[in-house]
Amino acid sequence: MKVPSAIACILLVMASSAAAQTPKSAMPKLSTSWGKVMNEGLALDRLIQIVDSSLTVKDDKGASLPVTGFRINYTFISTYKDQESGELKTTKEFRAMDVTDGSILPDLWKESIRDNAKPGDDIVINKILVRQKNGKKTMAPDLRLHVTDK
Repeated sequence: MKVPSAIACILLVMASSAAAQTPKSAMPKLSTSWGKVMNEGLALDRLIQIVDSSLTVKDDKGASLPVTGFRINYTFISTYKDQESGELKTTKEFRAMDVTDGSILPDLWKESIRDNAKPGDDIVINKILVRQKNGKKTMAPDLRLHVTDK
């Protein structure tokens, strides 16, 4: 009767290892905002108001998590004079920057947005890295904004 006792021993080891495993805590739902603005159309004058604000990430209980870095992606339409035809033409341009030391845009970016932003521009802030209460870092949801005239 060594086979049943071997099976019992295996079952006992499996049961004890399953009991020893601690369940992983669920990742809290996070929300991202910039100057209290979340994913939405954003009037140009409101964009100018929030450009100095920090990026904020909160969990589902309303607790803020420190942002340690992010990427800003800025897409806009520009015009140029075609050298051959002399006509004005438009093109879509793209700029991006990784911010690795906090939750606020560098001064050069703030100034550029204040001076050049216009309706039709798109801003995506992604790769938002936050520090959880346990010290681990995690990614927060992207923030997508479309600049409107009103």
